[in-house]
Amino acid sequence: MADLRRRLAHGGFWAAAETWGQQLVNFLIFAVLARLLGPEAYGLLALAIVIPALGELILMRGGWGEALIQRRALEPAHVDSVFWLLLVLSSLIGALTALGARPLALAFGVPGLEPLIPWLALTIPLAALYAVPDALMRRELRFAPLAARTLLATTLGGAAGIGAAFLGYGVWSLVVQQVVQRAVATAALWLACPWRPTLRFSRRHYGELHRFSVASLGERLLLYADEFVPRLLLGHYLGPVVLGYYVLARKLLELMTEALIQPFVKVAMPVFAQLQDDPVKARRILVDGTRLAAAIAFPAFAGLALVAPDLLPVAFGEPWRPAVPATQVLALVGLSLPLSYFAAALMRGRGRAGWQLLIGAVGTLLIVLGVALAGPYGLVPAALAILLRFALLVPLRLLVAGRVLGADVAAQARACLPFLGATGGMALAVGAWYALEPGLAPLPSLACVVALGGAAYPLAVAFLAPGFVRDLGGLVRATVGAARAGTP
Repeated sequence: MADLRRRLAHGGFWAAAETWGQQLVNFLIFAVLARLLGPEAYGLLALAIVIPALGELILMRGGWGEALIQRRALEPAHVDSVFWLLLVLSSLIGALTALGARPLALAFGVPGLEPLIPWLALTIPLAALYAVPDALMRRELRFAPLAARTLLATTLGGAAGIGAAFLGYGVWSLVVQQVVQRAVATAALWLACPWRPTLRFSRRHYGELHRFSVASLGERLLLYADEFVPRLLLGHYLGPVVLGYYVLARKLLELMTEALIQPFVKVAMPVFAQLQDDPVKARRILVDGTRLAAAIAFPAFAGLALVAPDLLPVAFGEPWRPAVPATQVLALVGLSLPLSYFAAALMRGRGRAGWQLLIGAVGTLLIVLGVALAGPYGLVPAALAILLRFALLVPLRLLVAGRVLGADVAAQARACLPFLGATGGMALAVGAWYALEPGLAPLPSLACVVALGGAAYPLAVAFLAPGFVRDLGGLVRATVGAARAGTP
């Protein structure tokens, strides 16, 4: 158990470094490009990338990588079979996407998408090339090379996109960013991973992974629908400019989710897989992980909702101010994610992808119906429908985790309560500041609010959860020690 804790701390450190570095660079690049290009360019990209993103999701996040991580006895034939399957699939999907560019553009009702789609289709085979090496390194908790790869790819892709934007290439700048980022990530990962494929495909070995991967793929396809069906509906109802506002609001939610919650979930899933025969330790890690994620995520998401009126004009420019109300609504989605994501990681780690598929189907039905009904009335009603969908899924996911896997969901929920209270105290302090109407410009006002919230929240946590503060100090020391050791 001591060795597992050391590896967990080391993996968590580098998973956080990978994610935080990537999201910080992503935010800075997004802020620059948003100022240079405006909402319409992002609305066009959101439509053009619908099919390429589907191909990348099937290959990179479709369940085959997670099947390699989750399987206890992994043989070389398992790995080679998955690699060649994904390479063949990616070639077919990429070719069909490029050939179907014109019909897709006409179907979306935006002919200007036609030249963009074939270039974005290049990201599909690149996803196939890095899916297996990425899974192998995550299985071994080797997050340090992944962190370096991600940061390098994000930086170079963003630099290429910004350069193209300054040269006046408009929406093509976003295409350049996507392709360069995927190409650099793939090349860097192959240099870091010692595994190389051999020319073999075993139907038996693939069959041993098939059940898990298909169930996980079904879940990810539903997640794809969650993300892209609202884009298609809002683009149809409200046009590309308003769709650009939605893309900004959703992008901020995704950036914060990746930065604040996913580092813990990325490590938790393989750890839960290793603890399939030790449910007591798995339950303890589930509660501790949820508590830590909630302590970080709750104030951040609530803070985004509070400061959005100042943040968006300062970071992205005045043309993005109409995105403020939708950003505030979607930021509240983050309050549901620590509980939901850790329960999902437990299900995947225990090989119960079928339950995830069922829950995903319910969520997709809710989001499609909600946006279809609310979208014609504007962006804010659609955002409220999305928020309601996330809120309804939390009790369902916890119920399944408790009944099927024996998770202590009551302890998991109780672990979040002190941080919810501390976040409420922070919100009262920030609300009082805004009620006083000091009349500052957006940038000084934003700085004051962040400083006020940053002081109020830890004070409230120290009062409501002193035991957590002591545990956090021990965790920081363990993580620093594991990072200095440098051995995964």
